[in-house]
Amino acid sequence: MLDGGFYTDHPDLAPNLFTNKAEIDGNGIDDDNNGFVDDVHGANLENNTGSHSNATHGTGVMGIIGAKGNNARGISGVNWNVKIIPVSKAVATVSALVRGYEYLKEFRIKFNESKGAEGAFIVAVNLSAGISNKFPSDHPVWCNEYDSLGAVGILSTGATANAETNVETQGDLPSTCPSEFLMMVTNTNSNDVKHQSSGYGNISIDLAAPGEGSISTSTPDGYGPFNGTSCATPHVAGAIALMYASPNGGLKNTYLDFPVESARSVRNAILNNVDILPSLIGKTVSGGRLNLFKMLTNYVASNHSLEPKLLSIYPNPAYDRISIELDHGLSRYCLVDIVSIQGVQVFSGKLMTNGDQLVIQLPQIQNGVYFLKITSDNYSGVGKFVKM
Repeated sequence: MLDGGFYTDHPDLAPNLFTNKAEIDGNGIDDDNNGFVDDVHGANLENNTGSHSNATHGTGVMGIIGAKGNNARGISGVNWNVKIIPVSKAVATVSALVRGYEYLKEFRIKFNESKGAEGAFIVAVNLSAGISNKFPSDHPVWCNEYDSLGAVGILSTGATANAETNVETQGDLPSTCPSEFLMMVTNTNSNDVKHQSSGYGNISIDLAAPGEGSISTSTPDGYGPFNGTSCATPHVAGAIALMYASPNGGLKNTYLDFPVESARSVRNAILNNVDILPSLIGKTVSGGRLNLFKMLTNYVASNHSLEPKLLSIYPNPAYDRISIELDHGLSRYCLVDIVSIQGVQVFSGKLMTNGDQLVIQLPQIQNGVYFLKITSDNYSGVGKFVKM
């Protein structure tokens, strides 16, 4: 996450800090050659070290995403157990912001290339900051970062303006950056209504989340009020992480082989499962407020203990049916789950195999991209196909 600074020693936050295992703490050396000395728990862009600047704003954002849960202390974040990489002094200039995004992206690139052995499994980057009255043409490099992050499987969340501003006509960054991998968030109050001092736009602002009237971590060991779109936005960043942490067949077995498609499906699952609110219709793309329960329960949940195999699916693209070659010894029947790239389960049921082959008819499935999972007592496989 990108912000001005953090109290990273806060007892409700320290247990959920990411540890860079490629860096040796306190030796004054840039062990992993990423340009930062001792960045064991994130980085400070001002001095190129892992020593964070202290600030209550970033501390509040961290608390919403992942204050430690079930510890008889303070608050619980959207995620009780999560790893957060804080980046200090990332919002002073646009160049610092871009550098912060690049710093985090390199962790995910290492993770992808090593199949999880190195780097960090970064799924979301939160920015609770921005610049009013600006459009993408004013800072194209900044806006281009979101597609660049999305290309390695990272979704970004951004806070819109803390003013009654139509960002489509008056401008705001990152609100108007045109990337499908950026989720822009406005703010609702305790009455479940869009707060009057929060930005809107039916093209650029994706959804709302609770913000006004919240409590979060603040001082080095305390808590305090936290409001505005800065508070609403990390709820969505936390929701992204929560989706990946859930025992979910649509993601658990796909994020390494299909990082972009997995990120896209999480975005769509969040937006397709909001609570529609009158104050948000015409003011946001989805017309709704984040709902974690609906997001999780409406995304296919299929867990299996076996290490999944990557399926060979043909023809692909397909028209009326697909065939999958299976290992010998597979049970006569297997469970088949098909999930759209929007995160909607379109089929779940038992199908009979034909020896070492499974044929699935597709006439009732609309054209699009789908994830497929097959499980039985002794087999687990995943794949992706396109229905034409």
